[in-house]
Amino acid sequence: MIPQVTRTAPVFRSFDEAKARAFYLDWLGFTWVGEHRFDADAPLYAFLRLGEFHLHLSEHHGDATPGSSVMVHVDNLRAWHASLPPMPTCVRGWIRCPGACRCRSGTPSATG
Repeated sequence: MIPQVTRTAPVFRSFDEAKARAFYLDWLGFTWVGEHRFDADAPLYAFLRLGEFHLHLSEHHGDATPGSSVMVHVDNLRAWHASLPPMPTCVRGWIRCPGACRCRSGTPSATG
């Protein structure tokens, strides 16, 4: 039997909550669904959503090592990206995200 996957949520590393909120909420339009901290001084673990896409952000050491890769297939990505206001960290299809990740838009090959 193969289980039916109903949802995935990539985890991206975050180092600065204010920058993460500015990038994911203010610029990309995500909704901040919730967050968890073990106590007031503990690192943030946040739950975000954009439509049906779920994303988690973690300030916990060891979570989502910077430089890791996640592939997300998105319909009409270029049109959505073109609708966003200018962002100074966007260069030639790459978006520099807080937490040292980079997002790249492209068209999948016939094999992938």
